[in-house]
Amino acid sequence: MGGRVNESLRRLQDRFHRAEEEADAAQAEARKASAARLRELLAEPNATKRVAGLRDPLLTAFDRAQLERALAESLPRRKPRAQLALSATLRGLGRSARYHRRGLLLGAVLVLPLAGLTLIAAHRTPPNGLPVRLTGKLIVPWHLPDGSRREEELGPGTDLVWVRHGRTAALRKWFPGLGYAEAIIDDELTRTQLQLR
Repeated sequence: MGGRVNESLRRLQDRFHRAEEEADAAQAEARKASAARLRELLAEPNATKRVAGLRDPLLTAFDRAQLERALAESLPRRKPRAQLALSATLRGLGRSARYHRRGLLLGAVLVLPLAGLTLIAAHRTPPNGLPVRLTGKLIVPWHLPDGSRREEELGPGTDLVWVRHGRTAALRKWFPGLGYAEAIIDDELTRTQLQLR
């Protein structure tokens, strides 16, 4: 009884192995046929036929993806749209303001704060200032915009702004919420402890 069961099991395993080998052989044939078909489609000069080849049942999923990639690469690239010139933008804003009051309001809301910030920055930035860096320690007596004074010890590597006032020179530093503070310095300090950034 046991011998018959072992014999049946062996025959079943043999059939299973033969079926696996046949399936592997069929898949290998399908891959070969798909690769050949892909080569034909890629060599095809007619773009419509290449696109129609995407639905070809002979192609495997991998070869279909290869064909899609090749088709995508053969498409002409869109040229980036050039940005609108300033004059065209201004004409568009003018047209919008003429026909839509909201456009005028929106333009004012966008432009006025930017113009205000630009004026404030231009007013507070020294016109002849040079960015400098300290090369050593320095105790600086700052004169703040509100009239008060503050003494501060600065270390090497501190970034400041050097400004010429006629025959004298000054260092400037921005204090958030207060503005630029200024300290008058002598030319000896400029030569020995400051370097341009």
